[in-house]
Amino acid sequence: MAESIKDNCTLSNTSHRVQVIHDLTHEEEAEANSGEDSNRLDEDSVSEEVTNTKRPSRPGRFPSDVESISPCAQDFQSQNKLKEVSSSCHCIEEYFPVLNKLNLVLEENNRLKERLLGALRRVPESNGHFSPDGSNLLNIILECAQKNAGKKRKGWRYNDTLKEFCTIVFTLGGPQVYEILSRNLLLPAIPTCSRILYKHESIQGGVFRFKELKRIMTEKGYPTNKVILSEDGTVVTGRIQYDPKTNQVVGFCLPLQNGVPVQNSFPATSAKVIESYFCEGIVSTNAYVTMARPLASNSTPFCVALFGTDNRFSHHDVLSRWEWMNKEATKENIEIVAHSSDGDGKLLKAMVIKTFSSNPSRKWPWFQASLDASAKIMVQDTIYLLVKLKCKFLHASDIMPMGKHHIVSRGHIADLIENTSKGKHKLTASILTQKDKMNFRSAQNLCDTIVCEELACVAGSEATITFLNMMREFCSAFLDVTLNASQRISRVFKWLFFVRLWRKWIDDTDGYSLSHNFITSNSYTCMELNAHALILMVRKLRDAEEHNLFLPWLFSSQDCEDFFRKSRAMSPTHSTMVTFSILELQHKTRRTDFLSQSFSKLANDFEFPRLKKMYQHQNQQPHVSTVLPEDYEIEKLIEKALQDAIEEAVAFQIIVKPKSKSKSKFPVCPLGSDLSVTEENEEHFNDFDVDAETTEDSSEDYSDFNTFQDSNENTVNDVEEDLLVGCTGSLGLKNFDNVSISSSSPFVAVKDGNGKQCVIKKSSLIWLLSSGDTRISSDRLLRVQAAAVQHKRNDTVKNQKPFKEDTLLVGNWGCASLLFVIDLRLSLGFS
Repeated sequence: MAESIKDNCTLSNTSHRVQVIHDLTHEEEAEANSGEDSNRLDEDSVSEEVTNTKRPSRPGRFPSDVESISPCAQDFQSQNKLKEVSSSCHCIEEYFPVLNKLNLVLEENNRLKERLLGALRRVPESNGHFSPDGSNLLNIILECAQKNAGKKRKGWRYNDTLKEFCTIVFTLGGPQVYEILSRNLLLPAIPTCSRILYKHESIQGGVFRFKELKRIMTEKGYPTNKVILSEDGTVVTGRIQYDPKTNQVVGFCLPLQNGVPVQNSFPATSAKVIESYFCEGIVSTNAYVTMARPLASNSTPFCVALFGTDNRFSHHDVLSRWEWMNKEATKENIEIVAHSSDGDGKLLKAMVIKTFSSNPSRKWPWFQASLDASAKIMVQDTIYLLVKLKCKFLHASDIMPMGKHHIVSRGHIADLIENTSKGKHKLTASILTQKDKMNFRSAQNLCDTIVCEELACVAGSEATITFLNMMREFCSAFLDVTLNASQRISRVFKWLFFVRLWRKWIDDTDGYSLSHNFITSNSYTCMELNAHALILMVRKLRDAEEHNLFLPWLFSSQDCEDFFRKSRAMSPTHSTMVTFSILELQHKTRRTDFLSQSFSKLANDFEFPRLKKMYQHQNQQPHVSTVLPEDYEIEKLIEKALQDAIEEAVAFQIIVKPKSKSKSKFPVCPLGSDLSVTEENEEHFNDFDVDAETTEDSSEDYSDFNTFQDSNENTVNDVEEDLLVGCTGSLGLKNFDNVSISSSSPFVAVKDGNGKQCVIKKSSLIWLLSSGDTRISSDRLLRVQAAAVQHKRNDTVKNQKPFKEDTLLVGNWGCASLLFVIDLRLSLGFS
């Protein structure tokens, strides 16, 4: 009965409820009428019984027997009956006996009474509206529809919450999807959403937005002023465009001053100035992004800076830029606690210099960094590290010996896949091909505990199991939100000490080299940096009594990757364009900023499933103890980690004799002494080319730009006297001769090949001077591979030396044999 009453309380059963009440009221009315009416009703019932015996009981049908009653007579009787019933109808509220019957039912059924009373108590909380879970949007739309009733569509008004929600739908779904929803659900029009979206200013190239970051942190009420900065880049199309809002030519590499890009370096003041940029400027091949993440569990990343580059800058520029950003952030009362990247050679070298080159600790022999509380924490992306280790493990040409009788080999995985059911280890043969080197999911599957358990059945796989365990536990110390600080320290330093011992053994063993028989120096350096960063993280937050801010999974460069991923996905429906130019990325930043702020702002009013899932993942940490260990507790953890590492090494007969002068029992960290940070043969495979280390002469590419800009600041925008280079005849562009021009207007005056004066758009002039965009594949794998090939080609041309040898040497046989073949064919009479 409870379910039936619940069903009757819904709007879909309204007609049924009315019919039941009408039947009850009709019955009471019949009993109260006079005898004449009763006799008439009895006659009707008798005639109805007679009729039912002669025809099927289907309502609304006439009897099939024509002799019983004529159709005209029955129509007349029906009309009279309807008039009598309608004239005697009363309001439902007048029939109190019905309420008395309901009261009797409620008195007899206490469970039903409790449920109805509970439903009535919830009515005032929703202000009289029916508000089941997730219906807040429907209530808001209903309120706006009631206010707009009787008005023309142009006069409709909506509250700010609904407009912001609709702008989110418009941004994610595109104009085609939103247009359908707007017309059928009476939502705000597309121009309204566009105005809300464009209230958020797009970022300008080379501008660092620390003031905006401070404002957002204040609005969201983050409990701290500490932030983590991460840097990364992605390949762009290299398209040169005109930005009418700033009157700048966008797409060229911005010149650097002390590592900081100079903003507004390419003003579009005249046609000759614009033409000079194409002669002197360097087209940007990458977009470089700096993201800020407040150190809070519910924080969202914010794009601080974005500028175009060709990736030809040095680690000195990185160090200078970090120093400048720290000063600018301090002005806004923002504390930068850490820098993060994903293995870029220049940033990695800068991190090693900042971490290991100043006042190493004398307190702990196993810790080579400074324990200064004001020092910045340098972290490498853990996901990048895991993928890097996976690629070294699957590299077919190199072997990694672990002791005298064991090797780390991908062959053990191949045997497991071939001889064991896929349902046990969950691996496929495609994992050995490395077509997608940056696939993080495959790296997780490879080092899963199930795989290690199944590998125990493969002969000689002990070293491979140890290597996979090292990959999983070292990276989980940063990514697993269920671990406490002590567990993280134990895992990290157990495997760091083991890798130090393993590295020393390979270096001391004849026939082996660190470049071929050990993990890459890039990966090893990342492990050392992250281990030292973990200790600095614990001590810094513990001394500041901010234990709840110990969130090591936020110390990564995944914010940059997420920014690039959202920017590529932010394209209209049915569009396959996932690439962009510098200017297009700046415009997309406006949308990503809006979505990031609006999601967190409306999280309490609407359901955002993916955002909710992300917050649930981040908020798992409070279930773990957040008490950070003291120094003496850290020392005990390190002692235990060293013993565990030695046991692992002894199992493979890895025995390292300490140096005679060294009194420490801990394996030494080689950073700052014999470790080379950058390697020419290092494989880098992310979206941003990380191998291109700048040369001393690369800064000369920008040396004349500051002087050039100063000389053109006061350029008069009259008609150009000189013909544009390469222009012959008519330009073939629309002439806006009635438009007034100035240095800041979107129009410019030129002369075509016939000497005729023309006023054209600056964007048209840039299109005329451009030689074409760099085509970039929509497929991420092809895009990354093309960028890597282009970089290697540039390095080959840059480092190639002219051929000056006068004698024929071994290796030059190709030219000599070709000449011999040509002379032979000519002597035989062939052409």
